[in-house]
Amino acid sequence: MLQSATRTDKPAARRRICKILGLGLVLLGLALALPAGASTFNSAGGGRSIQSSGSSAQLWDVALTDAT
Repeated sequence: MLQSATRTDKPAARRRICKILGLGLVLLGLALALPAGASTFNSAGGGRSIQSSGSSAQLWDVALTDAT
């Protein structure tokens, strides 16, 4: 037979729920605080960035003259 929570169990359950909700709010806050492009190459201080080609045609390849 199921027993209801005793008076001493309720504060522990409330603390547990508050911890879980608090952790969820912290994770949500961190996720919302990150900029949308945080995982792109140009966020590391160098690397690739989008540039205009000046052409209306679709470009399929990129040719580089040297490693830099």
